[in-house]
Amino acid sequence: MYVAASSAAAQAVQRNWKTIAFGSLVRDVMKHVFLYDEPTLKVFDVNPNGAEGHHGVWPETHVAMGSVLARGEALDNMNRAVLNRILPLLNGLAKSGPAELSLWSWLRHNFSLASAAAVWGPEHFFLQDESLVDDFWVLEPQFPAFMLYPFPALTARKPYLARQRLMKAFRRYTDAKGYEQASELIKTRYQLHEKFGLADEMKGRSELGMLTGIPNAPRRTIHDRHAANNAQAPSQTPSPPPSG
Repeated sequence: MYVAASSAAAQAVQRNWKTIAFGSLVRDVMKHVFLYDEPTLKVFDVNPNGAEGHHGVWPETHVAMGSVLARGEALDNMNRAVLNRILPLLNGLAKSGPAELSLWSWLRHNFSLASAAAVWGPEHFFLQDESLVDDFWVLEPQFPAFMLYPFPALTARKPYLARQRLMKAFRRYTDAKGYEQASELIKTRYQLHEKFGLADEMKGRSELGMLTGIPNAPRRTIHDRHAANNAQAPSQTPSPPPSG
């Protein structure tokens, strides 16, 4: 297994996605971490690297998501939705004078809620049961356990149970058609799920994979978790950026 351990390496990998055999790298992750069933894995096995053109779930998803995430209205709407949730929280931090908080925990929790709402819409389960945010952060650093350890229900019990709860939550989200009120990114993904015949259970598991990349803004914001802990909140209330 190869790991892109720097942002520059990750960007190089993304630019050369057609010449790198991503399919063979991620198939085991899809099977063991996100529990894709065999019919779904066969769908993803078709033209995984785009060598045969732009057809297939991998190439079409890459193109569609790239289009939505390019600079423009769809991306602006998601960024605006995050800011609209975060700015009132920031403005409320120092109203009573200086305060101490665990900055890492604050950012992690509130960015998770804000980004989930911005991407998956108001029906996302984080907004209905915030304990699922904690489940995500139990699961996120433990993904390798599902690849490395036998019988993860016993050997990786906490992340195993967290994954089970998150998969059930995404199934409820899918059944309730929460994606109909989501961002263009998620609407596009569900349209592709439908096009390629993914079962409802597998649609939710695919979104669990997507979830792993969304609430990680705090990791990019704070590089030193220990330095962030117990930081002092600013004594002045931050103001939102000027409109327009």
